[in-house]
Amino acid sequence: MGEFLQYLIDFLESKDIKNSKIFEYLKCSDSEAKILQKMAQNYINGVVEVVVLDILTSIFGEKKYANISKLSLIKNLLDQGWITHGAFVNLKVTEISNLELLNSSISLSNSFLKLLEDGSLDIELPEITPYNDHLEYLKDQFLHLLHYHLQQSKIQPSLELIQDLAY
Repeated sequence: MGEFLQYLIDFLESKDIKNSKIFEYLKCSDSEAKILQKMAQNYINGVVEVVVLDILTSIFGEKKYANISKLSLIKNLLDQGWITHGAFVNLKVTEISNLELLNSSISLSNSFLKLLEDGSLDIELPEITPYNDHLEYLKDQFLHLLHYHLQQSKIQPSLELIQDLAY
């Protein structure tokens, strides 16, 4: 078995998701990690995009609207960059309401797939804290765009490189 498969298989087979080798890099809740785990299982079975309602129902069920009450988890995963919105939807994540997500499609991001393959991102993710002002938010959004651009162009970005380019 290839070495790159060890992180993928570990993540897929983890009964307690907190004990998976990549959980520390995710910086997300157990429930969010379970969503990623289910999406990864779908991904290796050939299902690249999933409908938000379907994935939430398969994990949390429909009883007392348990699936709908977890929509904020999807939004958090989008904000963190572990999943992406459907291919033909051109909306900004910050402008999407939770209910708009309900019947939209999502897929695992390149960053998450890289994490599953390599076991690390080779960058240290910052602590998630509230923004102090609008300028701080805009700088952060610029860093996200820059990171995605560098990743698309196959340049391995380091946190220092991104910060240097941003300022």
